[in-house]
Amino acid sequence: MWFTRAALWSLVALCMAFIFFMSAKPAQQSSQVSGQFIRSVAAIVTPDFSALSEDEQDTVVESFQHVVRKGAHFSIYLLLGVLCLLAMQTHQVKTGVKIGVSLGICLLYAASDELHQLFIDGRSGQVSDVLLDFCGSTVGVLLTAGLVILIRRHLRKRTSPVSS
Repeated sequence: MWFTRAALWSLVALCMAFIFFMSAKPAQQSSQVSGQFIRSVAAIVTPDFSALSEDEQDTVVESFQHVVRKGAHFSIYLLLGVLCLLAMQTHQVKTGVKIGVSLGICLLYAASDELHQLFIDGRSGQVSDVLLDFCGSTVGVLLTAGLVILIRRHLRKRTSPVSS
């Protein structure tokens, strides 16, 4: 059990490190990363994207920047929520405590991440991003909690004696 616990908390720390690394990028570099992602996806889903002029491609990329960036916030914090709850599953505390601690960790990290961005060139800390991050975490925690409950029910049914 100690190995599983250490592995899961290590994954939580790695996810947090990735968030920190991405948040430490200056605004222009961060926009380039999301812009390149949008260009890659557009090239796959829009067959004639490469035939567009550079200005037209830039317009397409710019039109999706906000959605992609906010989607990235939601998604990475959803993953953090999943990992936190899985790590908490290795502790012998009540389910409500596991959920509360997981959400607390995610909320505190989201707030500290936005605070961190105040010190990065061209970036800003936004309360709306903390809320978005926390929503992603909440979805991740709740989906994981539901899945854990379903798995436990299934395992109980398989191991319970069959009555005739």
